[in-house]
Amino acid sequence: MPIMGAGRTAPVAAVIVGAGVAGRLVLEEIRNRPGLNYVVRGFVDDNEALHGTVVNGIPVLGGSKDLPRIKDEQAVVEAIIAMPSVRGQSVRKIVDLCRQAGLTTQIIPGAIDVLSGRATVSAARPVGVEDLLRRETLVLANDVEVHYSGKIVLVTGAAGTIGSELCRALAGLNLRRLVLFDTDENGVFDSDLELRSRVADMPKAPEVVPVVGSILNEAKVEWLFATYRPDIVFHAAARKHVPMMENHPEEAVETNVLGTRIVAEKSLAHKVETFVHISTDKAVEPSSVMGATKRLSEVVVRDLARRSSETKFVIVRFGNVIGSRSSVFDVFRRQLARGGPITLTHPGMTRYFMTANEAAVLLLHAVVIGASGNILSLDMGEPIRIADLAKDLITLSGYRDEDIEIRFVGPRPGEKLHERLHADDETLVPTRHPRILRVDGVVDPPVSPGAIERLAQEARIMDRARIRHALRDLLPTYRPGFAGNEIL
Repeated sequence: MPIMGAGRTAPVAAVIVGAGVAGRLVLEEIRNRPGLNYVVRGFVDDNEALHGTVVNGIPVLGGSKDLPRIKDEQAVVEAIIAMPSVRGQSVRKIVDLCRQAGLTTQIIPGAIDVLSGRATVSAARPVGVEDLLRRETLVLANDVEVHYSGKIVLVTGAAGTIGSELCRALAGLNLRRLVLFDTDENGVFDSDLELRSRVADMPKAPEVVPVVGSILNEAKVEWLFATYRPDIVFHAAARKHVPMMENHPEEAVETNVLGTRIVAEKSLAHKVETFVHISTDKAVEPSSVMGATKRLSEVVVRDLARRSSETKFVIVRFGNVIGSRSSVFDVFRRQLARGGPITLTHPGMTRYFMTANEAAVLLLHAVVIGASGNILSLDMGEPIRIADLAKDLITLSGYRDEDIEIRFVGPRPGEKLHERLHADDETLVPTRHPRILRVDGVVDPPVSPGAIERLAQEARIMDRARIRHALRDLLPTYRPGFAGNEIL
């Protein structure tokens, strides 16, 4: 990540948008680090009570609507947006005003990153599409935080986007031990280093234990549970890439179904308090192999919930995570770096998005809120048109719409035009948390252990046609296909 101002030889005149805590931190760091080469002319803040006042020795020059005037009067060339808690709509408004004024923009990270010290304010970066999707910052309820005190927590898929963010959130709680489990040895190593640094100054730092291994290695998973005796398990390990799993369905079956069954059964056998299975909105009336295997994994977990009187099994569904590897954002940026075109499936395609931090905080609440067998759905706001994201990225990168081609290339196997949060015969019911809903009316198809074994056998011999046929037999709601009213 570039450090703001790094490499400049002449000072740059700037304004800081936001005169709150984050803005004052930015000013302090600029003062303490002359090498950043910034001259701050003043603050810009929409709180009219501050206009004409002086904050930390710097004048508040006006509100965001005054940026064109301020730019001319103060001869500034850059605006540093230091409003980490503001919603994406407000960020968009400020960025548009800066663009109209001819100002370049930088933005500091989110509130939790800055105030926890996870990212220094010098790590400002250009405004990204994800900044335009911001929602309010979520905090952990006191009783939820207390629930984790002294607990041993295991996270599978700990090196992935969601798994690593969960570990960061968990590391700040008063855990006894945090166990990271993943096949990605480099990712586990990096997460371990980061977390150890994070907890070093905590008075009661949890023990961080990195473990490399596969959820498909039943002997290793048995050793993992017997050795570390987790109280809570977050099962984030999964195959998630829709087109790749269409081409390699055996991988989706093995990881998403068989791997989940192994971890869930070990949780039951070792009397884990709570097992949280991280699912996806693509499990709702699935059109892809990935979605179908995630739906089948839900059936497996809910069957164990019906048989368990000690372990609580909770399933949590949500949509796309901003910043995950090979996400639409990453793909678009790589295409833009090559000069385009940016390729899309369909001009009307929409998706639900949330940040990894939002998902992590809500998952921590799900442990307390969910009853055994519940399927919970996270509130992700309104669906976003993918074509709009592409246009935003083009504009934020300094191009005009006509500079970069947006090319519609047609459907990919397994894709839907729009994702759904629940099926027609299901309902979303509020819980005690406004961003967590319970899915009622879910009907699980009967799936016998023998049927799962037959599916496993097809995966082992890589008979892909029979894998798809078996998934259709097991899941009546699985409708693989392409273009249509709902499915592309």
